[in-house]
Amino acid sequence: MQSAAESVALGEKLGHVPSALHALWFAATAHFLRRETALTADCGARLLALAREHGLTLYQAHSGTIHGWALAQLGGGEEALADLRASFCFWAETSKVMLDVGGLRGDLLRAGSAEEEHGPEHFYRQAIAIAQDQQAKSFELRAATALARLEAGQGRRGQARELLAPVYDWFTEGFDTIDLKDAKALLDELR
Repeated sequence: MQSAAESVALGEKLGHVPSALHALWFAATAHFLRRETALTADCGARLLALAREHGLTLYQAHSGTIHGWALAQLGGGEEALADLRASFCFWAETSKVMLDVGGLRGDLLRAGSAEEEHGPEHFYRQAIAIAQDQQAKSFELRAATALARLEAGQGRRGQARELLAPVYDWFTEGFDTIDLKDAKALLDELR
């Protein structure tokens, strides 16, 4: 994280757009993966502004998704949805990269910030399947925790534990991260 902060500072000090873009991209992604919402929102907003200023679609797609996620976590419903919708369009134009999209759609549905044909459980399961296909254990854990929390809230505590425990048990490090702390707390509640 120190390297990320130093890279952003250097890229901005030099005024070298590609360096600033890459540094902000890396920092925003690192904060996103660590679920540091305020820092993600800040880096995402700066990256999005720079990408828009220079008309760089790939950076707009990534930064809009990251920024939209952070805003959604901070309760910025409509602005978050606008960023996410624009980002999905940019992604469709430029590449296919899985971020935390299925987990996020489920979260928005649970918060009442979105209307969909399917319920949040569908999107959490979809996110888990995508994460498993891509061997993205952090995203799998995040989606499994969200689905387990939903199931536990519906009285299916045993199913919730059976879903979450094997994903959590796969990890051997990173237990100080928010995702693993959340999963552990939920598993402790489910005992």
